[in-house]
Amino acid sequence: MQIPLARIQTQLAEEWFPGESDQHIQSIFARFPNTPARGYLLEQTLTSSLADLDLNIYFDPPAKKPPISAGSDPNPFAIPNAPPLWQNLQTFWHLWATDPIFSSITNVWLEFDTSQPLPVYRGKPLPPIPIPSLFFRLDSAKFQPWYTDRAFAALLGHPVPPPVCQTVQTCFAHLPHGARVSHLGLMLSRPGHPLRIYVRDIPPLEVSEYLQAVGFPGNIEEAQRLGGALSQKTSRLNLQLEILSVEEAGLSPRLSLECKIDRKTGSWIPLLTYLVAENLCTLENKTHLLNWPAKHTLQDPACTVKKYINHIKINLAPHTPPVAKAYLGIFISPGSERELPRLDSHTLANAPHIGPKATRLAELSRAGFHIPMGFVIPIPFFQAFLEDNQLAQPIQSLLAQVSSDNLFHISSQIQQKILSATLPANLENAILRILEHIPTSTLAIRSSAQAEDLFDASFAGLHDTFLDVEKNNLPLLFEKIKVCYASLFSPRALAYRQKKGLALKGAMAILIQEMIPAELSGIAFSSYPTLSQITIETIQGSGEGLVSGTQEPERLIWERSTASSHFSDSSVLSVSQQSKLLAGLYPN
Repeated sequence: MQIPLARIQTQLAEEWFPGESDQHIQSIFARFPNTPARGYLLEQTLTSSLADLDLNIYFDPPAKKPPISAGSDPNPFAIPNAPPLWQNLQTFWHLWATDPIFSSITNVWLEFDTSQPLPVYRGKPLPPIPIPSLFFRLDSAKFQPWYTDRAFAALLGHPVPPPVCQTVQTCFAHLPHGARVSHLGLMLSRPGHPLRIYVRDIPPLEVSEYLQAVGFPGNIEEAQRLGGALSQKTSRLNLQLEILSVEEAGLSPRLSLECKIDRKTGSWIPLLTYLVAENLCTLENKTHLLNWPAKHTLQDPACTVKKYINHIKINLAPHTPPVAKAYLGIFISPGSERELPRLDSHTLANAPHIGPKATRLAELSRAGFHIPMGFVIPIPFFQAFLEDNQLAQPIQSLLAQVSSDNLFHISSQIQQKILSATLPANLENAILRILEHIPTSTLAIRSSAQAEDLFDASFAGLHDTFLDVEKNNLPLLFEKIKVCYASLFSPRALAYRQKKGLALKGAMAILIQEMIPAELSGIAFSSYPTLSQITIETIQGSGEGLVSGTQEPERLIWERSTASSHFSDSSVLSVSQQSKLLAGLYPN
């Protein structure tokens, strides 16, 4: 489905961005009528007129399937008669699609400055092609600091001097525990092309120590003071540093503090109230921001437009007051939009829609246990998948014929129908949206069927689970979801449901969770029908080999009645690890 951006922006601009900035934005959009961008950010200084806007356009990797089609040209930066820097952007896009090093870049933003003199546009020749700044988001599990030279060299057309690369690596080397570099940027539109480094999740109390370690020449005391105040009113505090230029090593005395609020549970009111009190935001702009989040359904083209506040940034520079900027997000998706809820947002009332397994994991997460972050594809999506592919009635007819003689044949027919079907577009788009929020590069795809993990019907090992699925490999990800759905009708699952007297039809939700690299994996059996003991089975690496029965585990057995323990002969667990396990299971 193609949705030309030019058809969308007319409705966006006329409704939301009147005045000169509207015409600037339209002139930029006119250069890229079929861009595969999925989202946009509008940068607004909070002490100035709302018409003063900069435009950021968001791009997925070339390998991904964008909700808005790129049209006939797969390289959106392939613009005829473009200046050299645009040709470098074309090279960057090509490397992003082909070079394994560039696979550590998960998305890209182009930023256009609309504050320059307004060009002649409507009904007249287009203005000169604007030069954007470029920012890219990193997969911290894959990206290495030395990749920086490769990425920036592609954008510049020449290598970055080693001292500049060393400054970047210094910013990586001194990261506090829990912090990471989430984005890098190259300000191509500015003299000297300064470099930007974004440090995510920096502990507020460690801002000054980190700035000292990397050699920041600005006002560290003010950064620490303001960071501490902002952290009390935000869900997350990020830090933005700037290297002077691509030719001059060393950090600029300018920095920015970026404030994020959880969209589901947080509120922007405390932060905006603080900014108004500090004369960093006008009351008019505060009101505008609080009224910004909304959802619009457009008829021509048929799409859903979601508006949200992405973040607010406070810029600090020597000898000037702080400046606050808001980044207003616009996300466009074809057709109707349905959101996939986070795992920890579910309650017991959702159990019929997400299955017992997901429900219990959600309960554990809300109780404070560390559960890998993830989302649930609820059962209604499974039902819609069957209906959209006209499978519900044929599957029901086949299940009505099941007997012990034809179980395998019926199972094969049903599974083949599911694997040959296509996931609904709104489900694929919903999955794309949640992937932005999962920090790891690999995922676990897990079943959560209606009748799974019941008190008298565990379905242990009968439905498929897939570990280490590459987040950016969408065809594989979508295929694994279908395989999970199909496993609902495997011969073993059908036979088990027959034995337990359960309906053969069944229904399934899917868990998509971040993949946690494991040195050891295990299962704890806290109750035996006849024995008074606790058993832990553990293996090295992920738990797939243990659950599937392909690896022999080490067993740790604790006898409740005698308060004694027994370990199998194995080197999987050290003595200290065994002691910690026992202490956790039986502290008294």
